[in-house]
Amino acid sequence: MIAQRKMDVTVVIAFLGFIALGIPGGLLGLAWPSIRDLFGLTASAVGALLLADTLGFMVTSFSSGTLINRFGAGPALLAGSTLRGVALICILFVPSWPTLILAAFGMGLGSGVIDAGLNTYIAGYRSTRLLNWMHGCFGLGATIGPLILTALFAAGLVWRWGYVMAGVAQLSVALLLLLTLGHWRTTSSRQGGS
Repeated sequence: MIAQRKMDVTVVIAFLGFIALGIPGGLLGLAWPSIRDLFGLTASAVGALLLADTLGFMVTSFSSGTLINRFGAGPALLAGSTLRGVALICILFVPSWPTLILAAFGMGLGSGVIDAGLNTYIAGYRSTRLLNWMHGCFGLGATIGPLILTALFAAGLVWRWGYVMAGVAQLSVALLLLLTLGHWRTTSSRQGGS
């Protein structure tokens, strides 16, 4: 029988990481009418934005095992969180629809590393309860997103600031990852063998 790992601060950071992961997903529904009007788009153009995010996500989530094995869980998660945070904040400055799609692709690249990486990491604790709580944190983030954007709209700010706030949340997680980099160790589930 494989022993359960002792919990440490990385579990809390993983939960915060999934909250940050969920926030932008809750923004698009409220932001889309403003985005569509700003760039003169049809309603169906949202598909291009979602596709760019999904393609970026697929690229890194499919290669997350390789990334974690090569660089380690902490550095891979730090890179993904930093990339995603920067892409989210860049949305404040995008001048055109194609650059917004490029930012969405960058968000997806970071998201894929974070999602697959944290799932892999928490699975190492051998606790379905921890995995369930972590995924519940995503739902919490997706709930917080619209609340943030609603408050920003009420304050007279534009939709872009919601993505900046999500980027700040993501970069805060990146800072926590940096401060605890030595704690992010993974253990192989395979004993002996290749």
